[in-house]
Amino acid sequence: MSLNAAALEFALRLARIKAVQLRRRLPWEQVEDIQQELLLAVVQGWTRYDPSRRAEPFIEVIIRHRACKLLERCRHRGRSRQDLFVAAEHAAANRDQHDSDLRHDTGIAMATLAPEVRRACQQLKTESTSSVARSLGIPRSTLDSWLHKARGVFRSGGLGCYR
Repeated sequence: MSLNAAALEFALRLARIKAVQLRRRLPWEQVEDIQQELLLAVVQGWTRYDPSRRAEPFIEVIIRHRACKLLERCRHRGRSRQDLFVAAEHAAANRDQHDSDLRHDTGIAMATLAPEVRRACQQLKTESTSSVARSLGIPRSTLDSWLHKARGVFRSGGLGCYR
């Protein structure tokens, strides 16, 4: 799903405001560099957007989270501007490989789960635990038990490292 015009306009405006705020704290001289980094986060995170909800809070959380990450990276590492750009490029390359590995490993672990547990896990991507239990017609305690077992399967499948 692509960003609609209103959401894109909101993201541009919010990223510009946040970039101006961060300009004094980050080693980049140009607001455009910071704004581009924030917008990239919105575009990358858009695949997780639920169209039944408002886009503005979703975009705000992504931009705020990426801004915090940028500040944290600068504060803890004390790197120069050039080092930050190299680190960002390296992180982007690693993120693609990481996402591919995660999808593969998750698929293998999901295949070993019982069908009803697999269905519950799929529903939990977009729904709360209580609503999944209601839709499956089971007590919440039963769902919690299934999820505990599923987490064990994921951990034993090597997915504990993807936190």
